Amino acid sequence: MTLCIAAICRDENKERAVVVSCDRRVTVGFMTGEWEYKLRQLTPAWLALMAGNLPLSRELASGMQTWLRDKADEIDQHNIIEYLRVPVDSLRRSLHDRYVQKKLGMNAGDLFKIGKSLPEAIFSEITQDLTKLEYDVEMLLVGVVASRVAYLEYTLNLIPLRNVQTLEQ
Repeated sequence: MTLCIAAICRDENKERAVVVSCDRRVTVGFMTGEWEYKLRQLTPAWLALMAGNLPLSRELASGMQTWLRDKADEIDQHNIIEYLRVPVDSLRRSLHDRYVQKKLGMNAGDLFKIGKSLPEAIFSEITQDLTKLEYDVEMLLVGVVASRVAYLEYTLNLIPLRNVQTLEQ
């Protein structure tokens, strides 16, 4: 079990702050060790704490890092959820493409374009499988938005943000 904690607070000078903590334990099959940092600095103002499937968590964190590097100045308390859904949706599409590629040798977009020409049983099975895929990725995103510390929680079976908390003035 991974431990990731983010607490919004004020420091001794009454400045907004956030304290984060996570463990390093990784389990692969029957092996367990403390060799993986589950915290990643995405930008100077954003951190990701990861749990679950660490390769997918790292992939999501890389997508978030690229997105935030380009868009961080545009994010405010009104659009934060929509902006941070973009890398999540991008990863979801990529994972769907990988699944369909493995099954049929085409990407998911092509599947839906030619779906009617496939046998109904195959098309139905693949599309139902896509709705049931589980990715086991959890991430706490912590960042500064409009001079406020924001705490954002993702639970990804690539489900969008479910919690946004900010430190009010």
